[in-house]
Amino acid sequence: MRYADNLFLLVRRIYLLLIFYSLCRFLFLIFNLDFFSSLSAKDILLSFIHGLRFDISAIIILNIPVIALHFLPVHSFYNRYYQRTVAWLFGLINIPALLFNCVDFAYFRFSFRRTTADIFSVIGMGDDFMKLLPSMIGDFWYVLLIFITLSFLLMKQYTRISTKHFLIYRFTPGSSFKRMTAHFIFLVLIIIG
Repeated sequence: MRYADNLFLLVRRIYLLLIFYSLCRFLFLIFNLDFFSSLSAKDILLSFIHGLRFDISAIIILNIPVIALHFLPVHSFYNRYYQRTVAWLFGLINIPALLFNCVDFAYFRFSFRRTTADIFSVIGMGDDFMKLLPSMIGDFWYVLLIFITLSFLLMKQYTRISTKHFLIYRFTPGSSFKRMTAHFIFLVLIIIG
């Protein structure tokens, strides 16, 4: 692999997350269209464009551990076990993020705002929350189904991107200076993001 291919792979993985976050935003709009009926098509399009800025920062903050594993300039990056670790970490971080996005489809109708950290105080109420949980799942079963489908598709596309990437390239060591320079430049771009 060329020295910057692992960074190219990271960009593709972040791009995949951007697609799924945008899809969640679109589904949120569809489920709550009656709340946004006064907006013009231009306003909705602008909200999607501005939402990309928010998504990029959220994705980067959430995925700092995954990004860090892409920055290690070691040959073990191309090892199957290393990549499995990255995949598991990717899933452990991003599937709960998808869950919160999906919860918003229904939660917004009750709170008129998106899910924030205050949901943990609702969950922390203990018995009341646990008693309501089965009826909430029954009432909003379709949100659970959408979440499971999106999670499955995210990990399937992640695997497809990774497999395709590693089949195309074979590792050929590059100079350490070039490798470190590419990592530094990308690290600066991540910090800016």
